[in-house]
Amino acid sequence: MSELKVNTISEVTGANGVVIDSVKLKDGGVIIADAGNIGSASDTDAIAIASGGGVTFSQAATFSSTIGSGAITSSAIIKTDDATEATSTTDGSLQTDGGLSVVKDIVAGDDIKLLSDAAVVHFGADSEITLTHSADSGLLLKHTATADDKPIVLTLQTGETDMAADDVIGAINFQAPDEGTGTDAILVAAGIEAVAEGDFSSSNNATKLSFKTGASEAAAEKMSLSSGGLLRLGGSTGAQAAADNLVMQGSGDTGMSIFSGGSDKAAIYLGADGANNDCKFEYDNNANSLVVHTNATEAMKIDSNGHVTMPKQPCFFVYKSGNQAGGSGTADIAFQTERFDLNADFSTPSFTAPVTGKYSFQAMVGHVNAQAGGNVSVYLQVSNAEIRAYRNDSDSGTSNYQSASISAVIDMDANDTCKLQFNSSSDDDFIIESATYRTYFSGYLVA
Repeated sequence: MSELKVNTISEVTGANGVVIDSVKLKDGGVIIADAGNIGSASDTDAIAIASGGGVTFSQAATFSSTIGSGAITSSAIIKTDDATEATSTTDGSLQTDGGLSVVKDIVAGDDIKLLSDAAVVHFGADSEITLTHSADSGLLLKHTATADDKPIVLTLQTGETDMAADDVIGAINFQAPDEGTGTDAILVAAGIEAVAEGDFSSSNNATKLSFKTGASEAAAEKMSLSSGGLLRLGGSTGAQAAADNLVMQGSGDTGMSIFSGGSDKAAIYLGADGANNDCKFEYDNNANSLVVHTNATEAMKIDSNGHVTMPKQPCFFVYKSGNQAGGSGTADIAFQTERFDLNADFSTPSFTAPVTGKYSFQAMVGHVNAQAGGNVSVYLQVSNAEIRAYRNDSDSGTSNYQSASISAVIDMDANDTCKLQFNSSSDDDFIIESATYRTYFSGYLVA
């Protein structure tokens, strides 16, 4: 029989009965009328077949074998109870040879694997943020937009609603958990934490950065940067408030090293805000010398042999280059020639102290023709003292050469002056002479 077509069979045969309505049996197949159903007594439209061949299941469908080609559309859940693990793209209980498009969230109960080198995870409606696999290296986080001011930003957030002092807001830790020797080797070896310095409020979010490293321990804080910008390297001893911007502390010898190129300079600068050259400590590797600058000017230099020079240190040497006639009474001794005056503190006849301190002075005064019956005295005249260093009671004066030498350490305030004076009790005919270095005056700051 090649074809059996039955329009209506209403009789019931046996207890189970058979009802056939518009069903065609042809060439070994069963043909259902357009928009016909196949069902059971309790669910007569369990399988609905549209005129275009689409099949709709009224209940969840279970398939025990592979489904042939064509799209599968379901308004309900598509589910497989097969528990095969997925270890590649060709196994697992759900497989596809193409891409997988999902409109809503994806929830995975275990691992997610991206098996291709340079695999990329895209974020955003424009896919402008990417996380890319770098083969045998790591991950690359990138903002792909090329316009100006499009940085990549990674923000670590906590969901805590009441931040208190010492709460960790976020952390990055470094660890080698597979190290074979175990024990200390597998502990967290280093870390960076953002730690609340106090209770957060509407007007406070003070936070420090804690930098941790391990020696034979879980990483512990070795450096911190406070909310006020104060940097501490090791330890916890409280520092002076005026010198706590950088604190270094160790249990043994502690120090800081600055190295530069072999022919270059290494320096530390100090100064007021906005004045970056007020004070400088500079080591010249080429000359092997240390130079200290104050007020942007060289103040002291220690050369490679340890010699110390201070070009601004008060120090002078002056002498007479012309005779000065004496007379009765007191007069200043004038000096016409400066051999040197390092800080320009001498202006004849006086030296002016630039700073408060102890000053050493030396002088030699040569004179001739002091007459008999009188006396000649030489003084160091200081703002706060008069020091008579010499007195000569004259016997006979013609061609009688005499000299007075003076050496003294004197305390002076800033702007005090010191000068040499002579006094003659009665003689007005002697001479302060100017033969080579016969009359000179020198001085320098001691302390």
